[in-house]
Amino acid sequence: GFSDLRLLASAGVLGVAASIGLQSALKDAVRGAMVLWQDAYTVGDVIATGEVSGYVENLNLLATQLRSSAGELITISNGEITTVKNMTKDWSRMDLMVDIAYKSDVDKALNIMGQTLATMAQDSEWQDKILEAPDILAIENLAASGVTLKIRTKTAPMQQWNVSREFRHRLKQEFDQVGIEMGSPQQRIVIDHAVAKKSTSTID
Repeated sequence: GFSDLRLLASAGVLGVAASIGLQSALKDAVRGAMVLWQDAYTVGDVIATGEVSGYVENLNLLATQLRSSAGELITISNGEITTVKNMTKDWSRMDLMVDIAYKSDVDKALNIMGQTLATMAQDSEWQDKILEAPDILAIENLAASGVTLKIRTKTAPMQQWNVSREFRHRLKQEFDQVGIEMGSPQQRIVIDHAVAKKSTSTID
């Protein structure tokens, strides 16, 4: 009767839902297996995928759990992961830009940046965290806020943030000692005297 038809319909809906759920789980498991096989990332890495990023806290065939910088635990189905940016695999990179005032000596500033990093690399606390000399040490841009200088070097995995913080601290001290000023937004106001004179004249 009618109740039998409803039972069959419900069973059909449940069957479709189970089939969709099984397909989704299978997709997650296949993707999870690929992540593990390719060694794309593992627990302890810092990754970005889609619009989220964080420290990989847990990884299994079905899902990946990230801990964000704000402490949030983010769970992602592996089947949803298509592109991954691993920021800590094998080595990391300090990529730092500093603005100095246009009137500052650029060559001296670049020289100090290189020397500061070299001195840091000889320090027992930092020598195993800085892996090589900078591969970029140059003028990156001429901006409204000043001359943008860039330094980039390889660091040990997950050490780029610590190295960057210490480097900025040391660099500020070195710049202060030699009088190199940091960049700041500049604004130039030009007054057209002819227009100003006309606007202040009176009409008889």
